[in-house]
Amino acid sequence: MSAVWHILEIVLVFFAGASIFSFVTVVAHRFPLGEDWVKACSHCLACGHLLAARDLVPVFGWILLKGRCRYCHTRLSPRHPLAEAAGGAMAVFCIHWFGPGRQALVAYAFLSVLALIALTDLDTMQIPNAFVLAAGVVSLAAIPFFPSLHIPDRLLGICVVSVPMILINLLVPGGFGGGDCKLAAVCGLFLGWRMNLWGTSFAIFAAGCYCVVMLAAGKIHRRSRIPFGPFLCLGAAVAVFCL
Repeated sequence: MSAVWHILEIVLVFFAGASIFSFVTVVAHRFPLGEDWVKACSHCLACGHLLAARDLVPVFGWILLKGRCRYCHTRLSPRHPLAEAAGGAMAVFCIHWFGPGRQALVAYAFLSVLALIALTDLDTMQIPNAFVLAAGVVSLAAIPFFPSLHIPDRLLGICVVSVPMILINLLVPGGFGGGDCKLAAVCGLFLGWRMNLWGTSFAIFAAGCYCVVMLAAGKIHRRSRIPFGPFLCLGAAVAVFCL
C-alpha cells in the first residue's frame, strides 16, 4: 500500500510541476508581445479558437490531440509538452534531491524562473528586467534555506561572472547582452561564487558544442548571433543540484 501511495505522490508532483511549466511557456510567449498572461484564456495560435479543458492537460493533452489543433487541425509545436514534461521531471527530482520541504520549493521556483528566462531569450534575444527581478527575489528568499552558503559567498557570486562579462563588453561591444550580465549576477546570488563559476563554465561549454554542431550543419555562420541566456540558465540549473 505504501508503494501505491509513493507512486501517487510522484504522479501528483509531476503534474503539479508540469502545470507550472505550462504556465511558464504561456508567460514566455505572451509577455514580450504585451498580451495578457493572467486572465486571457488559452487559444490556438492559428485559428484563435478557445481550447477546451481536456486540451490543456499537461503533456497528455498534446498527445491525445496527436499534436494538432482539435478545431483547425494545424500542427501544434511540441514546445509546450516538452517544457511541461521537463517541468514535471524537475519537480520530482527536486523532491528526491532536496527532500520534501522549503529547500525543494525554493529550488523549483528558481528553476521555473530560469526556464521562463531561457524560453523568452530563445524567442526574442532579450531578457526582460521583470524576469531578472523575479530571479533576484527568489534568490533572496533562498538565503535562509541554504545556510551553508554564507552572505560573502553570495555577494562574491554576484560579481564573479557578471563583472568580467561587463569588462568584455567594454572591450568587445555586443559580446554579451545586458540581460546576460544581470542574469549572471542573480545566479551568483542564488548559487554563490563557486557554483556560479562552475555553472557558467558549463554554459560556455554547452554553447560551444551547440555552435560547433550548428556550424557543421550549416544552420548558422560565424557571424550569427545566438542567445547566451538559455545556456546560462542551463548551467545554473545544473549547479542548483550541486548545492
